[in-house]
Formats: sequence, structure tokens, C-alpha cells
Amino acid sequence: MRVPTPHLAALLILTALPACDNVRWGGQSVQVIEPPPAGAGEVAPEAAAAPNLGLPTGTVLFHVVRAGAGARVTPVAEVSGDSLRMLRRPAGVAAAAYETRFRETVLGQNFQLVLFRRGAPVGTAILQGAGPVTRCGVPTATG
Repeated sequence: MRVPTPHLAALLILTALPACDNVRWGGQSVQVIEPPPAGAGEVAPEAAAAPNLGLPTGTVLFHVVRAGAGARVTPVAEVSGDSLRMLRRPAGVAAAAYETRFRETVLGQNFQLVLFRRGAPVGTAILQGAGPVTRCGVPTATG
């Protein structure tokens, strides 16, 4: 391997220094988005039925996927303080009773959900029909 001469090294340094003057920092893009209004998307089941069947008592997080002309709505978790609690039918609770009560309190006909994507509201979904039950025993809906 050949070692470059001092003149060649000086020429490279002088060439590299002016080449860096056209580099600019593009800045930062920040958006402040208003939080959703209080109560938007919240489902508050009746207090008397919630403890008996293990129904959610707070805000429910849904996963919405396009399906044909509508959407498939799957309840995923309940927001509990600063964490998420997984939704599932408790052991010892009749599947039919849980499904019926869950559909009445959380997935009621014509319930309107506000849809968000990456923190920004992108639309709404209105629940129109019943969907299948997940492996965890949680009913789904269509909208």
C-alpha cells in the first residue's frame, strides 16, 4: 500500500472543507394536536352489572380494520390508570351472558366511535352489527 504524499493530503483537506458549507439543517417539524374531547370513545357500563361479569368499567381501546365497505371493530383493552388491562371473559362466567351484556354495554347498536391514527382524529365509525367472538371470549362488531 502506498502512503499519500503530504501535498496530496493537504489538497484533499482543502477540497473537503469547502464542500461542507452546503450542508444545512432542515429543522424540526412539531405539531400540537388538541386531545380528544372528554368522554369521546368512552363506554361506561352500568355499575351494577360490571363487577358481576367482569365487564370493562373505564375507557375501552378498539382495533378497527377495514372490511369490505365497512369495518371490523375488536375491543382490545381497557385503559386502567397508566396501563392497559386485557379484555377477556372471566372464568366461571357463562359465555352467552357475558357476550349479551358486553354487546349491550360496550358494542351497542349505533354506538359511534371516534377513530384516531398516529394521535390524530381521522373519522368516525358507527357500530351496525354483531361480529364473531374472539378466542378470549370478547365479542366483536361491524360498522
